[in-house]
Amino acid sequence: MSDQSPAANQKSSTGRSIFEDPAIGDAARNDAFVRFVLKNWRSLLLLLVAVGASMVAYNRFTATATEKRARATTVLSDIQAAYKGIVDKQEELLKLESDRALAKDEEAKKTAATSIESKTKEIEESRAKLSLMIDSLSSPAPFDSYAKLYRGLLASRFNDYELLEQTLKSVPSWEAVSDPRSSERFIAETVTLGLSKALAQSDAHIATAKDKLTALGERGEFVAVDALASLALLLNSADEKDAFKKSLDAARAKFPAQAKHIDLIAQEL
Repeated sequence: MSDQSPAANQKSSTGRSIFEDPAIGDAARNDAFVRFVLKNWRSLLLLLVAVGASMVAYNRFTATATEKRARATTVLSDIQAAYKGIVDKQEELLKLESDRALAKDEEAKKTAATSIESKTKEIEESRAKLSLMIDSLSSPAPFDSYAKLYRGLLASRFNDYELLEQTLKSVPSWEAVSDPRSSERFIAETVTLGLSKALAQSDAHIATAKDKLTALGERGEFVAVDALASLALLLNSADEKDAFKKSLDAARAKFPAQAKHIDLIAQEL
């Protein structure tokens, strides 16, 4: 008995593969889709190559964007740590200056003076290093906004309020963000609030700080109540306080969940 299959028998008897059957060829010639492919195979091949190249380019772009964000996140973390380090060093410097003022003998004063000089140099070096780190955080969004925040905060630590005011004015308007509930709006409001509060420490720039805080308090979506709380500490005249009370009433109606906080602000007037 032969072990060959019918297909094998067919091939051996005809000398051709079943796939070479003229009937299959006729079917292909009568199929509109097959005729289209056979006629336009070069164009289709080019199209497939273009699509493939586009996919590779997109994947490469996505990977590059992800890498940029990862690097920016690391830089921002380093900036935060470096800024805290400067704050801690400045507090140490204040203690050293206090120790020198309280020292009762010349030797103790001399030792304190040496420590102050060393700490001051250390702070200046840390400031220069942090400034370079902040400059490197120029993209992508929203890391550029965080860079402005820390540039302004660093300036305030060294009483450079001119630079702080310039930085605040360079922050993109939070009111220009089309979606008032978006993360972009939240970041823009938060950065403006932080820099405005820092600028309020300067008597020469307090008017700018008040304007920024007033706008946030009246039209902000995320930090309005915090802005009003900061603004309340800057009011002097009765006219300012009367206008401020109206802002509090509007905020109470807009943010009922924060009514208790708003009432506390009103009690401090």
